[in-house]
Amino acid sequence: MEWIKKNKKNYNWIATFPCDTPFFDKDLIDIIKNCQKNSSKKLFFLKSGARRHNIFGLWSLELKDILLDDINKGQRKVEEWANKVGSEIIEINDKNDYTFLNINTKEDLEKAKKKIK
Repeated sequence: MEWIKKNKKNYNWIATFPCDTPFFDKDLIDIIKNCQKNSSKKLFFLKSGARRHNIFGLWSLELKDILLDDINKGQRKVEEWANKVGSEIIEINDKNDYTFLNINTKEDLEKAKKKIK
């Protein structure tokens, strides 16, 4: 958000996705990109089953100053901050156990290797 402001880009939204999810379904990008068209919310997250994925999101740049202020006040947990400002959840019927698999541990890597085989 700061980069957009600093570089005078004319963007109103940013999407966030982790780089360590190799099985992420690219079709979900269109779903999250278009979700704000029918909502007044400024923050959207994907959810599959009982889990909200706070890194897979769409953020209005209108949240920048609120976010920066809260970070400066010590707020560090995305889920708590999102609950405070209000977010809309986009339910994804994830029949694939791998769509949101983050590879952060050796166990995660082994699970990913099984998927590839």
